[in-house]
Amino acid sequence: TAKILGPMAQQPRAPRVYRVVVVGAGAAGMQCARSLQSMYGLAAEEVLVLEARPQVGGRVSQSSSFAPGHLVELGAEFIHGTTTRLNGLAEKHNWELQPLFTWAHGDGGPGLELAPDGGYGLYYIGRDRQMLRFDSQVEDFKHMNHLIDLMYQTSPKDTDDDSRTMGEYLLDGKASPRMVALADAGYSNTNAASNDTLAYSGCCKNERMWTEDDGEGDCRPAASFRVLLDALLYASPKEGGNLNVVTGRVVRNIAWDEPDGLVKLSIGKAGGLGSPDEVIVAQCAVVTVPLPALRDSSLPSATLRFHPPLPESKQLAAKAIGVGQATKLLLRFSSPIAPVKCHGIVCADTLIPEFWFRELRSSSGAQYLITGFAMGKYAARLADLGEAAAIAGALDQLAEMFPGTNPRQSLVHGEMHEWSREPFIHCGYTFPLAANLVPPEVPASLSSFRAFSELAKPLPNGRVMFAGEAYVTRANMTVHAALDAGARAAEEASRFLAGSHSSSRVAAGGAGSGRDRPHPLSRL
Repeated sequence: TAKILGPMAQQPRAPRVYRVVVVGAGAAGMQCARSLQSMYGLAAEEVLVLEARPQVGGRVSQSSSFAPGHLVELGAEFIHGTTTRLNGLAEKHNWELQPLFTWAHGDGGPGLELAPDGGYGLYYIGRDRQMLRFDSQVEDFKHMNHLIDLMYQTSPKDTDDDSRTMGEYLLDGKASPRMVALADAGYSNTNAASNDTLAYSGCCKNERMWTEDDGEGDCRPAASFRVLLDALLYASPKEGGNLNVVTGRVVRNIAWDEPDGLVKLSIGKAGGLGSPDEVIVAQCAVVTVPLPALRDSSLPSATLRFHPPLPESKQLAAKAIGVGQATKLLLRFSSPIAPVKCHGIVCADTLIPEFWFRELRSSSGAQYLITGFAMGKYAARLADLGEAAAIAGALDQLAEMFPGTNPRQSLVHGEMHEWSREPFIHCGYTFPLAANLVPPEVPASLSSFRAFSELAKPLPNGRVMFAGEAYVTRANMTVHAALDAGARAAEEASRFLAGSHSSSRVAAGGAGSGRDRPHPLSRL
């Protein structure tokens, strides 16, 4: 089994120097460790992964209690694209996948064809109480979809210096007010923001990269995203062995410019502040914490510090990137509320901007899971309401959208999960921040999409690398972006070790471009 340990005191007390210490056991951190062991030849005992939370996975997390007999996703749920590193893992490990209709504009929707099971997407205009299907020929709906489609056809020279928000772009494109509201729910909400906080230029960059690199299509693991965590944690000795992970330990300080050329990580127990009780020493380190943990020192659990402080360019880059709240409202019903072939719905001018639908089958019969997905201002609104009022509002909205149903009567159980309240995470994911919201001290050279690349750079002496969905040189926000960043950081670490009188077997791993591009399946 993987070495997911409890108290650090269980480890040998003899001083030692790890080749690499990875801070964070989310998707990026575990992919980094997996690449170091499977691709670059490091032994499991040479790579230590430290996780502050009691379990691995970060924003890939499931509940086994919400719907007995099923793992229900609390965090990441979908595989976006068809040619990503995540798709490669699914193929390699023979995951059963459920193809989906792509409904959200921020994910490339509306799709042009039904999903293989006949699934489709719906679009609800709250102000008019009008329901549209994905293939509706209503003119303003078609025009808004066209405006979003145009974004992936742009070129950097046309958009890189464009300071408009997504809202301004849509208004300039003559989108109707009700379709601007629909885009706020179906595009900006998916991007963790709103029309008024999302940078048009950064969205165009992401659209181009998703189209070039990822392929079209969405699906979900039929069981749960736990298959990803297992694929990263466990491997045969031939593929590098299981990962060496210690949970419940918080990295308080990283001394990265010591005279002896080593990185010193001060470790404290989760939940305990004050002086650390352990120092871990490594040749280099990879930091994969969510952006708030790096940036927001005022948060109770955001206690990570660097000595010396991070370079000014990296601190400014962190300020130039938006961070969105994320909330999932989980609702379990005894009977279906939406049409059985509806995979998802985008809702304008409503409390909940997006709902996802899924049938949960077991030997005892079927139950019906509806997930309300809210980010940014929508998530903040739900937080203000509280769980009970948010669930009541969602039930009223569902009853309005699907006349003839009785959501209150068929509700079995409901819960609200707010990622902004999760210790050591405090966010959903990042987004390209509108230029007018970037702090004035941030130079124009660090516009939001350029800030991501700056944040991804190793520290000047090369001893500390960064990975995660926020630390990317390509597109952000997705699980496969986190995986690609983890693999890129592993490559950077292997090159650093190879240049620091490291063993030849590490150097033999080779180095490529260092960009967050998917590796071929054979190199996973």
